[in-house]
This record gives sequence, structure tokens and C-alpha cells, in this order.
Amino acid sequence: MRVLVIGGSRFIGWHTVQRLLDNGHHVTVFHRGNTEASWPGHEVEEILGDMNELADYRQQFVEARPDVVYHNMVIREVDAKLLCEVFDGIADRSVMVSSMDVYRVFGRILGTEPGEPIEGPITEDSPLREQLYPYRGKEPRPADDPRRVMDDYDKIPAEQVVLSHRTLPGCVVRLPMVYGPRDWQRRMFPYLRQMLDDRPYIALDSDALSWRCARGYVENIAHGITLAIEKPESAGRLYNLCEPVGTEQQWIERIGRAQGWDGQVLSVPREHWEKHLKCEAHTQHHLDVSSARIREELGYSEIIDPQTAALRTVEWERDNEPDQYDASMFDYESIDKMLRAPRNARA
Repeated sequence: MRVLVIGGSRFIGWHTVQRLLDNGHHVTVFHRGNTEASWPGHEVEEILGDMNELADYRQQFVEARPDVVYHNMVIREVDAKLLCEVFDGIADRSVMVSSMDVYRVFGRILGTEPGEPIEGPITEDSPLREQLYPYRGKEPRPADDPRRVMDDYDKIPAEQVVLSHRTLPGCVVRLPMVYGPRDWQRRMFPYLRQMLDDRPYIALDSDALSWRCARGYVENIAHGITLAIEKPESAGRLYNLCEPVGTEQQWIERIGRAQGWDGQVLSVPREHWEKHLKCEAHTQHHLDVSSARIREELGYSEIIDPQTAALRTVEWERDNEPDQYDASMFDYESIDKMLRAPRNARA
């Protein structure tokens, strides 16, 4: 199979390209060229360009002759429209990755939508957010702000474009919080940093510790996306892709085992936390997502077990510590002061 990947040089896209190559597919990667990319043991054709100007590269896409186009970077409705307009008549199918932030419960986690906690599990048919553009503020970001694009971020309308296109059948894969080697968002780092600093405990408020949140290890996520690319029956379908959902405490403990940390996880009532240390998410709402559909229809299962996934991520995080990070999340003096009040320290 010939696959054209848009945005395949950084994290999820890089691992997906590696998986496709390992499975024997011919892959062409379209990317900006800002990230030097190579895939061990494989040669990859590359087209360098701006995804906002996809139409300018149509002839090169024709010459690549893709059976499937996989877009790893659709974040706005306009991105989805460009995907369909440019590749209609070139590829047989499209696959785009979306996010579980489309669900209504995510709006409640952000605090942008009112409502009581929604009983899980969340399926592909669960209600979506009612408020679009969740990261758009009251005032537009300045034109030179690198996060200006987030004013128009929303995968709900983008999904609708891809799934409704008549002549380029599309598949949408909704992703969780993805962790693993090459993770530029460093989702494991805040807890691991505390363990590397030999903290005897990690403290959270009780709601945050019991919060259930969908996650996925990047190699497993790449495997699931690859199945959607490889299998024609994915056309027109929508899939949640994640590992079995656990609590935040279980996530911390898994990192601790991988790091060899023997500290405690402590629960402290939310009202005792100083404002700058409080968890901003409304963690009484759970992102408790079911991935049963992709398992049943495409035969997905994890190829890397959870503890091996944690070990590989910890090793990469240790070898690639960020040069700069927000030190306010590691205000150990304030946390220690709070915990010295006997009524606050609870295992």
C-alpha cells in the first residue's frame, strides 16, 4: 500500500510512519522540514511544504500515487476542507486523527460547559461539546502570537467535513492524552520530575487522585492508526483509541514503578491548597472512554504492555530533560508547609 502522511516527523506522526514502514508500506511524508526526521532501517520519500498551502503541491501528491492519505495535523475545519479538496481524485481514502476533547464531558472538565458528571464509559456516540472553539478567548490573540491558530481550533467541525465527504471516504480516530518517546508536551514529566528530585511523596487533592482520564502509549496509538489506514472497512467510521482507563493515582504509581520511586501518594482536601498549586481542571468529571469499537471492528489490541510503555517513556524523559519548564508546579516549599498541618497529610 502507498500512504501519504501529512505531518509525520515529530511525535505521533513519526511513530505512525515507523509502524507503516515496518509493515512494508511505501510512505511519503509531507512536512515543513522544521524537524529533522529519519526512520531507522528505512528510506522515506519527503515533500517539504506548508500544510496551509496543500493545493500548491497537488502535482507532487499525484506523482506520489497514494492509496490512502493520513493527516496527522487537522486541527481546524479549514484543514479538513483542504484535505478533502486536494486529495479527492488522488487517494482512495483519508484518515485523520481527532481528539477526545470533542466530547461534552471535556467542556465540563475545562469548566466551559455546565452540568452534572456524565456516567461513563464514553463511546463514539456520546454527546459532543455544545460550545465550539474551546481555546478561543474573549479577545483574539495577536497576529504574531504562535498560538493564534488555537483561536480556530476545534475538531468537531473538522470531523464532520471528513466523515461527510462523498468521494473521498474518511475515517476519524479520536485520540486520548498520548505519552511516550518524542512527546513534545511532556505529559509524564511533572510527576517524574518530582521523583527524580527524590520527593518522599506526591500530593494531590482527592478529586484529582481519583480522576479517570483516557491515555495511550504512542507506539500503541501508532498501531491503532495504522490499522485504520490499512483496513478499507474503516472508511466512514469513527473510533476512540486508548488504553483501559485508570485513575490519576494509578498513573502516578505506574510511573513510580518504572522509575524505582518508593515514595507515597498523598491526598489533601482541595480547600487546603494555595491558589497557584490547585488543579485547574474540574476533576469531578471523568474522561472515562471506551475503545471497544476499534478493538471489535479492526482487531486492535495493545502491542506494548502498560509497564513496558511506562519504562520506555521514563527512559526517554530522563535522557531528554527539557532545558526550561514552569518551575511553579514544583513549589516544594509551599507543598511541604501545607502538609506539615497534621490534618492535611493523608495517605
